[in-house]
Amino acid sequence: MFLSPQSIGRIEDGQHTRVSNLHINALCDLYGVTGEGREVLLGLIQQAREARRSARQGWWSPFTDLLSSDELNRLVFEQHAISGTAFGSTLVPGFARTADYRCALERILHPWDSSADIGRRVELAEQRWKRLHSNDFQARIYILESALRHVLGGPGVMHTQLSHLVEISARPTVSIRVVGREVNSHIGFHLATFCSAGGRGADGW
Repeated sequence: MFLSPQSIGRIEDGQHTRVSNLHINALCDLYGVTGEGREVLLGLIQQAREARRSARQGWWSPFTDLLSSDELNRLVFEQHAISGTAFGSTLVPGFARTADYRCALERILHPWDSSADIGRRVELAEQRWKRLHSNDFQARIYILESALRHVLGGPGVMHTQLSHLVEISARPTVSIRVVGREVNSHIGFHLATFCSAGGRGADGW
């Protein structure tokens, strides 16, 4: 079995890399993953392979020109997620953004895009999270207090965004926690839990 240093680097960076079940089993041996853990991992990898084969045939196909390869892969894998945890240090996490908040952010991230493409990016994000919530996706959201005080898009946009957070926090599938200023510094992250073919959960991202 051989993997180039470049391939190993891509695996460590979470980038798409072609690896066989032989490589996965060797890594499991190295890290002491046995029995059920190995079974879950191999099941998730098979799901990922099947998802990649159909990556350009889902509801997101009209938006693929706006997505990088890694973004497309992540979006496809999200469709198999049963729960997700997000931490927002400077921004409200994607799980909980309003359309206007998204629009203001997209204009900052993609200043050269046309208004039409900005609108398509917002529509893509709206459909993405709507589908997750419609599948009883369990969302756990942690937000630094500073992210709520950081005005994006103006006072009106922030007022609507904060009201939206209050509204969705009442849903049984959504948990929101605000982290006060007195807590030590944190960086943002996203963690998703996927269900293997055998019904067991495993974390990814």
